[in-house]
Amino acid sequence: MYSLQKALSIENQSIDFNLLKLNKAEINTIENNITNVHPIVSGIQGELNLFRKHGLDSLKKAKLMNRVDTKFVIKRMHLIQIMRSLQSNYSVLSINNKEISPYENHYFDTHNMEFYTAHHNGKLNRYKVRHYIDSQLRFLEVKFKNNKKRTIKSRMKVSDDSYSKIDSFVKKNMGGCMPELHIKQISGYQRIAFANESIGERITIDYDVWYQSKASEPVLELDDLCIVEIKQKSYNAQSSIFDLLKTLGYAPTSFSKYCIGCALLYSEDIKTNRFKQMIKKHVNN
Repeated sequence: MYSLQKALSIENQSIDFNLLKLNKAEINTIENNITNVHPIVSGIQGELNLFRKHGLDSLKKAKLMNRVDTKFVIKRMHLIQIMRSLQSNYSVLSINNKEISPYENHYFDTHNMEFYTAHHNGKLNRYKVRHYIDSQLRFLEVKFKNNKKRTIKSRMKVSDDSYSKIDSFVKKNMGGCMPELHIKQISGYQRIAFANESIGERITIDYDVWYQSKASEPVLELDDLCIVEIKQKSYNAQSSIFDLLKTLGYAPTSFSKYCIGCALLYSEDIKTNRFKQMIKKHVNN
């Protein structure tokens, strides 16, 4: 019988082996250079120092594991302006005194990429399964997009003590189904997360997005776009961030990092019609 538990155990052993090859000085160098990737981004930390901070467990109204998401794809040149507009009403997530978090995601899909295909075909009641990794924390996440266009996330911490619960967690949160899953995409980005607790709203900004089909393949980088995602209990376009983005010429989009990555990495093997215009507008432009 197929077991995701076994697959993740093997994967994490490989990840740990690779991390051991980096000594502490090298790791610190990588972390200290996170904000120096691009000249415009180099001023991010100075802006973040002006925000109030919150921790992972600080939020009550703005946790939003059951929510409505609205996405915008913006040019990097507008990143600082958008951040400044948030300073008076939003706090920034800070973990171990760091406000910029490097994300690495290993996305699972079936052999025939049924999760990707469901999204491409506009099917609701669809799933994504993601293994989020950094040097200290690992989470397995099942994301469900229901037929009311709500996003429902279920997440568990992956550790030596929790491997035995992985299969039952996935099966429970996929409606009793346990398909055979394989890593179809490795991707990453830098993330900044803001919250307005008074109105129950979170905003994430992802930049320096990159993709690989597997760890041995070349990295595909999207270096001139940022993805702004507004997370709300129910859709509310009266939030001030909507007005600013509209003024800058941006409109909501259904940009999916996973699906866009698959369309770029596997363009010769899968249907990509739904995403061609989006790629032309946001990636190739």
